[in-house]
Amino acid sequence: MSCLRTYFHKTLVCLAFGSALSFLPGMTLSAAESDVLATVNEEPITEAYVDQLLGELTQQFAQLPESERKAAALFSAIEIKMFAQLAVDEGVDKNSTDQPELQLSGDRQLHERYIREKVVESVTEENLQARYDRVLKNSGPTLEFKARHILVSSREEAEVIIQSLDDGGDFSELAKQKSIGPSGKNGGDLGYFGAGQMVPEFEVAAFALENGSYTTEPVVTQFGYHVIKMEDKRQAPVPTYDEVKQQLRQVIISENYANLISQTSADAAIEFTDKELEAAVNRFRKQ
Repeated sequence: MSCLRTYFHKTLVCLAFGSALSFLPGMTLSAAESDVLATVNEEPITEAYVDQLLGELTQQFAQLPESERKAAALFSAIEIKMFAQLAVDEGVDKNSTDQPELQLSGDRQLHERYIREKVVESVTEENLQARYDRVLKNSGPTLEFKARHILVSSREEAEVIIQSLDDGGDFSELAKQKSIGPSGKNGGDLGYFGAGQMVPEFEVAAFALENGSYTTEPVVTQFGYHVIKMEDKRQAPVPTYDEVKQQLRQVIISENYANLISQTSADAAIEFTDKELEAAVNRFRKQ
């Protein structure tokens, strides 16, 4: 199913991130207890609130440069506040539930309930089938490639390996001995892959090879110097609906969540007390 990898590379970052925030302990700090960083429809988001988000989600925010973490936390807090308000305005907070753990007790639970009802549970079987038919069923098979490579840190090393191959050396054994890439221990085997899954320089060189042939010049990428051998080319069959149903669901949920954020942000009155922090938050909005 590697023909799907590019399409399904989209992840539920926003949704997963929001869900993680939803289960944080209740944060009931009042505006008087901390400086107000922003307001959402005149409701304050305080610095202490944002600092607690940073503390509770250390692992998630650690993936960002330190200079961006506060803005990321404020961006997330604004989203939570917007959807919590919508949950109240649209009566979602009053809906019954068979999941006692989701009884509402603050912004995080309101946010979680709203996203669950308006985004996650709104994806129907008809939505999934229509997306499958539009994107996959009628797209036909795609070409896949099976290759090996040997990755080294210098052109000179790559040229020595190419000479060894010219002299009859075994590609797999040379990969095990010389390659610094993670596939080295497996003889450089990369398995099957399709267009868009490797860096461009690698793909151009690999796709030009005939089965059984290898590159006669080192291929330079951001990772180092490669010697590539093409082993097989095949038509990858289109996966069945059942095989990709859950992946399709994740893609649609992610898209719907992003659209809802865009729409809600456009309708909400969001004000900041710090222009520099506002600019940083707006950079996250555009991502």
